[in-house]
Amino acid sequence: GGYPVLTGGRPLPGLDNTASAVRTAVGIADSGRRMLLLALDGAAAYRSGLTIAEVAGTMRKLGSDDAFSLDGGGSSTLVARRAGAGTVSVRNHPSGGAERAVPNGIGVFSGRDVRAADR
Repeated sequence: GGYPVLTGGRPLPGLDNTASAVRTAVGIADSGRRMLLLALDGAAAYRSGLTIAEVAGTMRKLGSDDAFSLDGGGSSTLVARRAGAGTVSVRNHPSGGAERAVPNGIGVFSGRDVRAADR
């Protein structure tokens, strides 16, 4: 589950601006032509956290017109497949040092070889 933090390029009123934590967010930009994903790193050495109000501001700076805050903390895990790799790997540092089992996620898949398309 999530909730809106940015609508029409404007932060919603009443967003928390005191509690910093690891966050995950998704935004829509360019009239729906781009989706932006934010996964704030969870390792203490890499984070100071963001408040929900800061998440809205960050998504706006990245170009989002609309954005939603998703689950954060140990649930904020970013995995990706490096070019040429056969499997995905965790690309951030989830809180607690390991991936946490969660019932939801956002997947982005490409059905074409981007390198071949760029030639």
